[in-house]
Amino acid sequence: MFNNIVFGHEISGLLFGEIFMLNNEFSMQHFENEWHLIL
Repeated sequence: MFNNIVFGHEISGLLFGEIFMLNNEFSMQHFENEWHLIL
């Protein structure tokens, strides 16, 4: 029971990390595009 809770927490943490990284990558790409438009 306890192991399942810890395991589930680790999986949700990994998924959240993946989503955050993808979102961060997208934001940086968007920022670079905006920056090029400004220049």
